[in-house]
Amino acid sequence: MRLAPAEKAHERVEKPEPLRTASVSFTRPATYRRTASRAGMQVPPAAAAQLPPPPRELGNFTVQVGASRDRGDAARLEARARGAGLKPYVMEANLGAKGTWYRVRVGAFRDKEAANRFRLDVERELRSAAAVMPTH
Repeated sequence: MRLAPAEKAHERVEKPEPLRTASVSFTRPATYRRTASRAGMQVPPAAAAQLPPPPRELGNFTVQVGASRDRGDAARLEARARGAGLKPYVMEANLGAKGTWYRVRVGAFRDKEAANRFRLDVERELRSAAAVMPTH
């Protein structure tokens, strides 16, 4: 293709071809959840959600990736962390007037410095904030 001289370059504009569209239809499974679909996994309804127990040795510190009063939300967050290659567990905490919270955590560390180093890796993998917490 030959270009026009510099003084006429602004006059020549080629239009791109229009995009062609196609319609596609599909059926979603009954257990479909919008957040889980991004990760490519199905999550069961909240009532049937099995939450993984904590490890036998909790250590002094852990990394908390999130907390929710909704058991189903905690299960989805746990599934997201597991999908990122982590080994999460869920702690149920009864906070009296504030209700029951489900804390999604990963790791068990003796010292806070080791937990902080791991927290940075967790934040990079999940692309969200996490916090170092005492286990007790």
